[in-house]
Amino acid sequence: MLNKHLISRLERIDWDFAGAASDSPFSPLHWHPARLPAQVAATFIGLLSDPDELVLDPFLGSGTTAIEAQRLGRTAIGFDLNPISCLISKAKTLPIRAATVAAITLRLKEAASEALGTSLLSAASQAQRPTTVQEKWYTSRVLFDLSRLWSRISSLRAFDKLMAQMAFSAILLPDRKSTRL
Repeated sequence: MLNKHLISRLERIDWDFAGAASDSPFSPLHWHPARLPAQVAATFIGLLSDPDELVLDPFLGSGTTAIEAQRLGRTAIGFDLNPISCLISKAKTLPIRAATVAAITLRLKEAASEALGTSLLSAASQAQRPTTVQEKWYTSRVLFDLSRLWSRISSLRAFDKLMAQMAFSAILLPDRKSTRL
């Protein structure tokens, strides 16, 4: 049962968090349909655990709880049935600084431009895409470009590859603005 001190602290919180952004620079890297506000995760982690303790997230989603636990000096373990959620979370919780993420992002943009700028003849011989990309959703030109990007991603290593895979999955998602009613 919650003690009175904890209940009092919870009652004083403005749960609206209007206009507040996450303190994590990794939070906006990939959209997820059911994102938990980072401030809610951070509030509960801060209130219910101490630094160096373990935080469990059995519904990992985009990794918000794991990111906030990491940011607040806790160890996090999470799992999810959706492999894309696991990929997103793994990339967003890499033990690297925001400046390194920015440098990797720049390298990935350059690699993508290079992959899409290659001649059609040389790209056609090595173009492949993951089997999870469904052909019925894309024009042949878009499928070809996705294949060239995936071929380039497949040649990357370590953090660059993981972040590129996450970015690739992000471009396969629909435009959220156009799907709102």
